[in-house]
Amino acid sequence: MNSFSLRSAVLTALGIGSLITTAAPGLLAQSPQLEELSPETGWFIRLGGFVRTGAKMSLKDLQAPSPALGTPGTGFTYDNGFVKPDASGSATDTYNWGYTGGASESHASAPQYVAGGTTLNFQHLANGARVGSVDLGDQSLFGGQITSGFEISRFKIGRKEVKWGFEAGYAYSTVSASANAQAQSANATLTTDAYSLLDGGGVLVPPQAPFIGSAGGPNFLLPRTPVSSTSITAASTASLTAAMDANVHSLRVGPWFELPVGKRTSVSFSLGYVTTLADAELRLTESTVYAGNAIPGQNLGTTSYRRSEWVPGAYAQLRATYMFTKMIGAYVGAEVQWNKDIHFVARSREADLRFGATFGGVLGLNLSF
Repeated sequence: MNSFSLRSAVLTALGIGSLITTAAPGLLAQSPQLEELSPETGWFIRLGGFVRTGAKMSLKDLQAPSPALGTPGTGFTYDNGFVKPDASGSATDTYNWGYTGGASESHASAPQYVAGGTTLNFQHLANGARVGSVDLGDQSLFGGQITSGFEISRFKIGRKEVKWGFEAGYAYSTVSASANAQAQSANATLTTDAYSLLDGGGVLVPPQAPFIGSAGGPNFLLPRTPVSSTSITAASTASLTAAMDANVHSLRVGPWFELPVGKRTSVSFSLGYVTTLADAELRLTESTVYAGNAIPGQNLGTTSYRRSEWVPGAYAQLRATYMFTKMIGAYVGAEVQWNKDIHFVARSREADLRFGATFGGVLGLNLSF
């Protein structure tokens, strides 16, 4: 909801409350037979809708910058593996290596090993484009709520008799947001190093991927130095489309207080504990392309991640109520609700649904028994 729509909703709610308050004396004057409309048992049900603003959604990038490729003396770190010195200190071969068998998130490539091949290939991308953290902005929650409660007792403040009791309620709302983002890099460089599998005229078959060796061995020995190395440089563009939706269920319980301001009108205040179940889904569509197709691009497609979590909080609500009869009335008011945030990790990113304090208006029917 934009700021104009929210401002209009709040002003409308305040206007209805003002109308109820100013119209009540005139209605009472036209009905000389009226007596105070107080429920017989003290039980009530409130049915209404609400809108609250202030929820925030964002994506935080958790992927660290690609490490430097390295040198023959210290070993190499690739996107899809590593080749480093082992405990023996040999300058020619090493047990301390590993490979994934496939491509990284930033670029596509052929399999690192093809059956019958004479080399095992490793890739390292430097300065490739990647969309970082994305702020999906402030969002509003729209929904409905039902609350039931009862009166416990009354006490006097001056000449006014204040009622108080307890209430419990359920609320349902939805919140959603989406964003498209791009990032560019002018000098992405893809290095491909090939390591020989030839041994005395024969061809060795490496362990099945994924494989991670140990510095102490023993395991498959791989040469420490590649037999060939090629580099390709090209501009890159990364694109990310992110969408987050959440169904929000809230259970609340707490005391309420009601102060009559006329035979048909009253002002009420509620506050208490609320626990909220946020059932959130994140959808990510991500791809990387390179100028002239010099480097194979990577399209990761669309993947979905889901998380449901109960988070604690608190609420407060202020209402003005006008009773048409002893059983039926209308209320309008404002409320604030606070809840803890939820976080979940999806494809090297952390998705955040931050509730914090959300503010809004309420409007509905009051049924007393």
